[in-house]
Amino acid sequence: MRGSSCRAGDILMPLASAAYAPDPKPCLNIVLDGAKLIRRFEVPCDSSKNTCSGYTWIDESRKMMGLRKFHNGGEVVEYFNDGFFALWKNGGMGNIVQEMSRQHPDFDLYITGHSLGGSMAAIAAAYIVSSGVHPPNRVILYTFGQPRIGDTQFTKHLGTAVFYENDMEVGAPFVICKGNEDPKCSAKL
Repeated sequence: MRGSSCRAGDILMPLASAAYAPDPKPCLNIVLDGAKLIRRFEVPCDSSKNTCSGYTWIDESRKMMGLRKFHNGGEVVEYFNDGFFALWKNGGMGNIVQEMSRQHPDFDLYITGHSLGGSMAAIAAAYIVSSGVHPPNRVILYTFGQPRIGDTQFTKHLGTAVFYENDMEVGAPFVICKGNEDPKCSAKL
């Protein structure tokens, strides 16, 4: 699956959606039969009682695992940063991801999310790589409907962006973005 846009829509979008469910296991079983749910996390995101949730999983047969202010270059929106660290530190996700990475450094670590979850997934990927939690060449980030979350310096940590102007359907046109503010990508909106 590594780097495949078709598989991203078939597998990673449903996995990102499963974070909205009280129990992501049924969705996980449908899209990755044989994968194991490690733990679901939910913490308060802000003073308005909104919650941030995510989960960790592993698929040993496919050698895959995943999870649903940046200090190593660049700035990110405080709300997204606080939400990520609430899950990572207070919710215990960081300890579990670090243990999974220690046990399986040769597995690809897929990080995905939608909307707010996409924002926190991007921060998670940058944090995991910059902190040495998992080998950089094994961290794969896919986000869907992610708002802009950081400055130009931060986006340099994220790699290639693929932009769909409308729906992300099989055969829909897309653009491989060049640089941080490609006028053919989200910069035109």
